[in-house]
Amino acid sequence: MYFYFRFLIYDDLMNTPIVNTTFRFVKRLYQQYLPEGFDQFQLDQAMIQKNKWVSKGLQAQLSDEEIEVLALTALLARISMIDNRQSVSASKLIAERFLAEQNFPSKRILSLLHAIDVVHKKATPCQHWERILMGDLFEEIGDVWP
Repeated sequence: MYFYFRFLIYDDLMNTPIVNTTFRFVKRLYQQYLPEGFDQFQLDQAMIQKNKWVSKGLQAQLSDEEIEVLALTALLARISMIDNRQSVSASKLIAERFLAEQNFPSKRILSLLHAIDVVHKKATPCQHWERILMGDLFEEIGDVWP
């Protein structure tokens, strides 16, 4: 019953103010710096990843804060491509500055920065929820959660 109820509020959780603001920020950067058509493709890929990770987070009954970090990570992990770089450090720098400007809690910014490292395989997952970021390595949520 609890899972079903949380699934009903899925849309509300996916559209928290910081996630909406981040989506608009990423969309604007992609439109400004990426070739036409490729910008929408990259945005679509980020949204697909976000929906996948949030869905897995809901299945795993993660907290709202953890799910929000998953959604933000999906949007911000590959943002460095606007500068023709696939640099983890550039993505982290952009994410950190943007979220700090939005008054996002510093402790959660650190979690997100570590999550970006996990996505780019520069760090190993420390938290159970970070295993979702390794996404394609696991077929089922049962494989992620012991």
